[in-house]
Amino acid sequence: MSIAPAPKTRFDRWAILVPVVPIVLVVAFIVAGCVRPLAVKGGQPMDASGAFQGRTAVATAAHDGSARPPSGWPVVRSSKSGAPLIATHLLHPDSSDPKAFAAAAWLSPTGLRFTLVPGTMQPGGSWSTNAEVPAEQRSSLAAIFNSGFKYKDLDGGFRAEGRTVVPLKQGEASLAITSDGAATIGAWGTDIKENADLVAVRQNLHLIVDGSQAVDGLLTRHDGSWSSEHHQTQHTLRSGLGQLADGSLVYVAGPDMDLQQLADALISVHAVKGMQLDIHPNMIVFHLFQPGSGSTPGTAEQLLDLMTAPLDRYLVPDRRDFITATER
Repeated sequence: MSIAPAPKTRFDRWAILVPVVPIVLVVAFIVAGCVRPLAVKGGQPMDASGAFQGRTAVATAAHDGSARPPSGWPVVRSSKSGAPLIATHLLHPDSSDPKAFAAAAWLSPTGLRFTLVPGTMQPGGSWSTNAEVPAEQRSSLAAIFNSGFKYKDLDGGFRAEGRTVVPLKQGEASLAITSDGAATIGAWGTDIKENADLVAVRQNLHLIVDGSQAVDGLLTRHDGSWSSEHHQTQHTLRSGLGQLADGSLVYVAGPDMDLQQLADALISVHAVKGMQLDIHPNMIVFHLFQPGSGSTPGTAEQLLDLMTAPLDRYLVPDRRDFITATER
């Protein structure tokens, strides 16, 4: 004779749920940390204290009249002749949100040479640079910074060393580099057009700043122009690259920003064109270097202390592509 199981009591149901509660709480904590990964404990607004340490300005000698950094920005790397190569500053692009700050690095358009270095996985393949800073660049290395999204998250293209391995797409925001190391930001096919002198192009979604203004719909238009709605509206560590009217590049990176705030940061430094680079902690890298010797780079430091990548990242083979800036 079979015996029917006794009906579950209220106690039995609670006994099942109790072990699940801690698991749910842990998962919720992890998700919350991913959504606002750099929020300050206790809900207090994050500010730049301890994250961006003011750097001492370097006295610069008279030089050839090339583009200079914005007024008041401390110069952190100068050329042998005393011309400014890199200057840094702290930005607060949204006065209503004290957690949204960004560090900025001005990059000389005449004193620096830019190179796009492919990674072992992004985009992959065989390259002369072996996914690390080439030995011949290391003594003159002034800065290294991260590139864009993984290629599974966008439909843009990639060219390096004069070889296109992911087709370039019309309208995509592009960092284009010519054979002499000069860099330009713009939309492919309109601002930047195909020519034999373009040795490197890194595309990443669409422009976020065009004509010195934020592009419409950065938080509300969800048509794939800037990946997904989540990638547009999430408050996270973001990086971007803008170009000023004089040709200077400005890299910006900061925590707890959405896409609109990143665009506002670029506009605040007078960028006429701007594109987003990579996002999220561990993906944002900007290392400043002092002059080195031979095949050895000089001393390095992070642009923003919230960046967590080791200072020798990109001095050894890396999975992700990146950009170098070397003194000419």
